[in-house]
Amino acid sequence: DDANHASTRRSLRAALARGRAGTVPTLMRSHCLPVVRMEGGVVVRRLMLAPDARDGREHAVPITIVHCERFVTSDSSDGSETLPLVCFMHGTGGDTEALVVSQLVPFARRGYVALGVDAPCHGRRLDPMTYTSAVEKINKKEKETEKKTRDEFTRGSHVSLTRSRGETFELYGRALCAAWNGKASYKKENNGYAGDARPFLYDGAWDALRAITFVTKGDARVDGDEDGINTGLWNSDDDGKTAHTQRSVPKKPRIDPTRVGIAGVSLGGMYSWFAAAAAPDLVTGAVAPLIGVSDFAWGLANGEWEARVGSLPPHVFDLAMMDLSSGKSTIVTSDVVTAVYEKITPGLLDSFDGRVSLPAISPRPLLVLNGEHDPRNPLVGVQGVVEATRLAYEKRGVSRAFTALAQINTNHECTPEMLRLTHQWLDATLRPAGRDASQSQTEVVTKATRDSETWRQL
Repeated sequence: DDANHASTRRSLRAALARGRAGTVPTLMRSHCLPVVRMEGGVVVRRLMLAPDARDGREHAVPITIVHCERFVTSDSSDGSETLPLVCFMHGTGGDTEALVVSQLVPFARRGYVALGVDAPCHGRRLDPMTYTSAVEKINKKEKETEKKTRDEFTRGSHVSLTRSRGETFELYGRALCAAWNGKASYKKENNGYAGDARPFLYDGAWDALRAITFVTKGDARVDGDEDGINTGLWNSDDDGKTAHTQRSVPKKPRIDPTRVGIAGVSLGGMYSWFAAAAAPDLVTGAVAPLIGVSDFAWGLANGEWEARVGSLPPHVFDLAMMDLSSGKSTIVTSDVVTAVYEKITPGLLDSFDGRVSLPAISPRPLLVLNGEHDPRNPLVGVQGVVEATRLAYEKRGVSRAFTALAQINTNHECTPEMLRLTHQWLDATLRPAGRDASQSQTEVVTKATRDSETWRQL
């Protein structure tokens, strides 16, 4: 089993990489925003990772890094206390900006370096036809907008502050159609997108790993080119653009490479699952997918695929339907969906589906939270994934490191209870300095499983 899991990790990483080396990314300075200082010593950096040499600029990755200076005693080059890193990923139609106040800042205030990554075609991603982004909308937020966003996200909405959902789905749909067309070049019929890209699941997981690599290793090298690209993470504010109260360079946190966790909601939960399964050397400490774990093949075999398909832009399924029927069909069937998955995410329905790849996360701590009545992730299919994963943890002798719960009477929604439990579990697992140290990971899980009115243990 260990050999099988190792093989799955290698194969999945190769599928995510698509021939890319995975070296430390560089920065696109022209698309990085000024450093922002918030109350209580919180520092927010909004940066843009340059794409790999073989990719177009739509593969530039917007990331947001948040930390709190009160947990940094001195410069990162000395022996000051290290901090855990947590990467928290948004869902379909959302963006990282909507997570800054609701998720990243609270993590930072408890002693984490918190990281957010905009998914392909979401948030501050560059439009391949114009190479522009929606950064100006970030600077126009008002406090009431921030509160509205925080409240909406807590209720489970997939909120975006930088692009409308319609604009996001238009770009996302174009990228998915290009992947279906499969043309490697950036041709007009692909709207500037490359046909060898994997905008659903794979590229987003790879981008999360690139972001983690940058944050944990970004000071290892400094490169430059005619666009002013520079890789030094903590040098990103050397030009004096620090916003608000001070112009001094913020203190540099030092990250503990053994305490790197990843979590996310819905699509972000799937990113966290695939990134963790593919890269145990980067995601070392904890994994917490919320309403993201699924069994795609089970859904197709049992007629439970329509809700998942409905969460994606319809463009690609309509195009596939027309291509496969030579324009004669007007119905998207399970055969059409199977063909789309096999083309845009090769291996998803067999080599990398939930029952195969989620167990590859073992023996690292893993928390799976789903909704009892989630139509996108039907619980019967999820149960099979959980059983396979539990067996892997039991064989490694670390059964307590894996927990899977379904919130009772809950659909596809990230609830306040899910977020609260995730934060508590991550605190107990990754041990940030500002956490409530009164509860161990086992105690957090035990308390949740005893709450039978809220949680159903899988």
